[in-house]
Amino acid sequence: MFGIEMGVLITLLLKNQIYVMYLVFVMLIAGITKKYNLFSDFFGFINTKIKSKKLIIFLTSMVSGMMPVPGRVTVTAGLLDNIAPSREDNPKKRAKFGIIDYLSTHHYYLWSPLEKSIIIPMAALGLTYSALMSIIWPLLLVTVIIVAGYIIYFVKEEDIIFENIKKDYSITNLIKNVFPFFTGIGFLIAGFNPALVFGVVFAYYFAFNRINWKETYEFINFKLVFALMGIIGLTNIIKANTVVITNYVITLGLTMDTLFGFGAISLVAFVSAFLMGSSSRYAGIVALLSTTFGIQYLVYFIAVEFSAYLVSPFHKCFMIGKMYFGTPKKNIIR
Repeated sequence: MFGIEMGVLITLLLKNQIYVMYLVFVMLIAGITKKYNLFSDFFGFINTKIKSKKLIIFLTSMVSGMMPVPGRVTVTAGLLDNIAPSREDNPKKRAKFGIIDYLSTHHYYLWSPLEKSIIIPMAALGLTYSALMSIIWPLLLVTVIIVAGYIIYFVKEEDIIFENIKKDYSITNLIKNVFPFFTGIGFLIAGFNPALVFGVVFAYYFAFNRINWKETYEFINFKLVFALMGIIGLTNIIKANTVVITNYVITLGLTMDTLFGFGAISLVAFVSAFLMGSSSRYAGIVALLSTTFGIQYLVYFIAVEFSAYLVSPFHKCFMIGKMYFGTPKKNIIR
């Protein structure tokens, strides 16, 4: 492959594979926290201390959106379902909560260290979490502003009804269930090895909750693990052959420096993410494009792929919003 000797090829394929362990530990933590509902007291704390209903919605949706659990849009839908008007009483007001759920459970693609769309670019481009965030923070800022703006201007205090949502919390549970998780994120932001940090966090949750080893098997998405291994290996090979690849794409006119190349590359990026409707797949495309054409285009590729993913008809979150809140797809796309 590209005239690389077998020994060099093996070295390239194995380089940076520590990020695979990082992903595995994330999956294990996600499985444990979901199964044992370890974050319920944290939401109870928010709802007890904050007086403004709008602010409670904003904080609850933002925090629940980054919980280390798969299918977070379903989790937050269940939470917001408790404070939304009933379908019978006011379906129009209730539909607003589908948009809140959708917006608040997708910001984490741009910052959560537990999310594939962050882990894959980190692994492929050899970036620390802090380095990646220093590049893509403008996209996150815009997303947060949109979420906050929608809640402030389109949701009224009288639209929010608190009935079944948890209104109490235990300090002991906050310390033993939530503190280790956020401590791990703090160490990650500080630049510590992500696999080591979340390995320790997993070991804590595993021991404290007396998890059976057989139980952990069901928490791991092996298909995604092997996909990440392949993406890391492929990007390492691309990096080692940047000159050859660059010269080849130039002969095809596919460079970001020409109008044709810029348009063609952008179209391929958007259409591929739109058709696949998968965060892990679009993150892999972002990694490959950024490796091929340069990290200076990372923010642009993320913006294009993320936008296509959000409006993809194959994105399961559309159906979840409609199922819970009766929110039309056209309202979410707008």
